[in-house]
Amino acid sequence: MEMSVQKKRIFNLRKPFLCFVGFVVGIILSYNFFVSNVLREFPIVSVVTLSLLLLVFIILTLCFVYYKRTGKYVIGFISRLVSNYIFILIFVISILIGVGVSAIPLTKISGGLDVNKSGVIEAEVQSITEYEYGCNIVLDNVVVVTDDKMVSLDGKASVYITNSPLLMVGDVISFDGIISSNNITDSDDIDRFVNNVGYTIKYSNNLQIIENSNSIRGFILNNILSILRNNMSQNNALLSYGMLFGDKSAIPEEVTEAFSTSGVLHLLAVSGLHVGIISAGVFAVINLVMKKIKLKRKTKQIISISLLSIFLLFYAWLCYFSVSVCRASIMIIVYLLARGFGKKYDALNSLSIAGLIILLISPLSIFSLGFQLSFLCIFAIITLVPVLTNSLVRLHIPKSISATFVTSVCINILILPVLINAFGEASFVTIISNILVIPMFSFIFPLLFFITILVALLPFMGFALAVPDILLQVLKFVIDLFASIPLGVVRSLEISYFVLGGILLLSFVIKYFMSRPAVRGLVVSIIFVMTLVAGITSSMPNVYSNTLLMKYKYQDLYTIFVIDGKVVSFGLPDKYSISFTRDMRISNVDVLVISDYDFNRKSDLVEFVERYGVEEIYYSATMVGYDTALELDGVNSYFVEDYNIGKVNVKYLKNYVGKYLGKSFVCDDYSVMILDGVLKGADYSFIGSEYPGLYDYVVLDSDVDLNAYNITARKVIRYEDVVDNSDIVLNNLSYCDITLGG
Repeated sequence: MEMSVQKKRIFNLRKPFLCFVGFVVGIILSYNFFVSNVLREFPIVSVVTLSLLLLVFIILTLCFVYYKRTGKYVIGFISRLVSNYIFILIFVISILIGVGVSAIPLTKISGGLDVNKSGVIEAEVQSITEYEYGCNIVLDNVVVVTDDKMVSLDGKASVYITNSPLLMVGDVISFDGIISSNNITDSDDIDRFVNNVGYTIKYSNNLQIIENSNSIRGFILNNILSILRNNMSQNNALLSYGMLFGDKSAIPEEVTEAFSTSGVLHLLAVSGLHVGIISAGVFAVINLVMKKIKLKRKTKQIISISLLSIFLLFYAWLCYFSVSVCRASIMIIVYLLARGFGKKYDALNSLSIAGLIILLISPLSIFSLGFQLSFLCIFAIITLVPVLTNSLVRLHIPKSISATFVTSVCINILILPVLINAFGEASFVTIISNILVIPMFSFIFPLLFFITILVALLPFMGFALAVPDILLQVLKFVIDLFASIPLGVVRSLEISYFVLGGILLLSFVIKYFMSRPAVRGLVVSIIFVMTLVAGITSSMPNVYSNTLLMKYKYQDLYTIFVIDGKVVSFGLPDKYSISFTRDMRISNVDVLVISDYDFNRKSDLVEFVERYGVEEIYYSATMVGYDTALELDGVNSYFVEDYNIGKVNVKYLKNYVGKYLGKSFVCDDYSVMILDGVLKGADYSFIGSEYPGLYDYVVLDSDVDLNAYNITARKVIRYEDVVDNSDIVLNNLSYCDITLGG
């Protein structure tokens, strides 16, 4: 009887994998309810859907009980479902656990952490990311000292400070500032909460180092960084530190850009490749020592596995328990345990166990880029690589060449949607670059790792670091060559995650679908076509006409105006607003209007112009001290206060000393006034006398009585309560879409 049931299985499923998938589904459902509010906005649909799912599950349960008692199926066509009931049960329970485990952190995100205090901030430096004009610092153990009390915060905080101070990880610092809670408004923010960065601090002044780093981790990391800096060229020292511990914060921007463009940025984030190389070396040393000790073979195995596990835990601790390090470490330990106890190792089970452990501890990690890339890469290696490699081997292509090429292609196929959605671009050069660069890296990295340990123990051996220093120069030269290849980077709009789901399902079916080749080929073809259609439709841009699009986030307002098909961007968007153009499906920007702040972000400005094909740049005539446009090929530049785009007159609003207050858009059909100068402390009192009148729309962020300033509007739109032309309230003012005129 059991054999007949086994034959009716549709997929060669693994129970740990099913648990992992159910857990992920549960977290995503919980996220949709608590954060994106999809389910709460459609309560009837939610109730009906959940009721139907519950009804189907009850029917299957009754059928399964009947089958167990009589050996017969109630209805023939559900025989396969009944025979796979145990898998359905595991899947449903996993979903419920996923929902339950993620509900608490997601509820915290949805409700926000209601903090808004000014005072003296005392905290420990956890990480420092250097930029051209300052640095972003992530702080832990944050304490806010006000006039009346001292408040300790649950979670980390980030602060941006210009003129980067000389700080080290582990330093305890104090400064004056204003701290406020981060409130989730869309998926772009969730990475902050994955890393428990619940607060943002606006720096004022008086930065002081209260106590130099005294943590063990800070002491170790800072000493290793000093060793590298003292014995290698500056850039290579920072690059080596990034490779060893996944800290890219101090690596020069041009180096990071080259690694990214050539598709080997993963080498700067400690991943399974790094952990695998290190583990192999450490395990070889441990086994060498074990051979000298007279113990039973089983005892030696237990000691070896235990020592390697302790080392991996220590290394993960040094890397701040990054997802990729934890995933690789767990999989290695599972492999060693299976081998040590004579059990068959299954890579998919191992990956699933690693995922379950990580998500049980930190359920929101599923939304982090590191988690997605790490697990997708291994899933590609487990599912697609063996099948496609064997296909090439049958064509008499050597297995080593086939495996290397197929691995690079399959990994890039799976991570393509994630990279496009995260960065708006992906590098196809990576398929070739990884084939050459990874073998080089696999030789350089262990050499760097073990020589660094040697020099840490024996400082007089510092000269030995000259070897990896030279090899890194060669590696960077090869990477720069790949980065210089034209058309290496392909940019695209956001790709629907249905595409990623289709690719994952396709990979799983190819490897684990239990059916005849003809049936499997048909299923694969159907999934492939559906995925391809979803990819094409999701990457097509929208066409707007006379539409005002706004995004308000983190005390900043980003505005796009589409006038007779011409897209005008007001201001240079930050990394959070960049996603706004993708969400609104805007692939091209014709005109860019910038301020002095935008002008100072030259690298971001050039990247935006290249990414969106900007043809004209308007510089505000209110920019103090700037009278020379940035020279860019094919871009026309103008310094203006008042100009026309099509039929619309665009005007900067400013007070009597030239301070920016906002902007207005006026034509025969409509008029709009946007008062965003108040975000920077502007005074409205001047606006009424200089720019009075009746406007169709006035947009502002505070509860101001416009009538007191001789300004009236047919519709007033507050940043805190934006309503579009369909009277749909958009939560937290993530987006405001107002169709004006025709």
